[in-house]
Amino acid sequence: MVAAAVVLATGAGGGPAVGADGGVELSARSNAPDERWSSLAYGAGVWVAVSTTGDVMTSSDGMDWTQTRTANDGTWHDLIYANGRFVALNGTRTSATQAMTSTDGVTWTTHAGVSGIDWRSLAYGAGLFVAVGWDNLRTNKTVMTSPDGATWTSHNSADDTKTWLGVTYADGRFVAVAQGTSTRSAA
Repeated sequence: MVAAAVVLATGAGGGPAVGADGGVELSARSNAPDERWSSLAYGAGVWVAVSTTGDVMTSSDGMDWTQTRTANDGTWHDLIYANGRFVALNGTRTSATQAMTSTDGVTWTTHAGVSGIDWRSLAYGAGLFVAVGWDNLRTNKTVMTSPDGATWTSHNSADDTKTWLGVTYADGRFVAVAQGTSTRSAA
């Protein structure tokens, strides 16, 4: 049995492409809304995608997609499914909404977070969600953590002047990378 691949094409006019051959040959899905899709996650039996234009779409099979929400206050950069919920990060520094959560991918709850940061990446491990981002003014903390994806606490990074773009959790630690030369980890 070969697993199907679902790929999000980014940029204007991008949508999901699906391949039943492990992703070698991809077929574009024409019923997906024409948005700037930025992240994709699977959980609770559903595929969910978020866009930098504030939209959310879902699919039960990765083939047929339905737009489920338009969040006018969100530039959603990252999305994960962990601990029984989807958590999405907002990259709009001036918005009071910095995260949103959903257990089904359709009904979403928005949450305040640490404003002033362009949140870029999200990871989950050891019972904790960790987000990293960047502050073009270099005056704010660029890491935030949450036990549930709803209540967030800010922290200093190893270097808050860096543009932190990615974080992951593996082998008992979080590892983050920044534009330039920085890589940091914490157990």
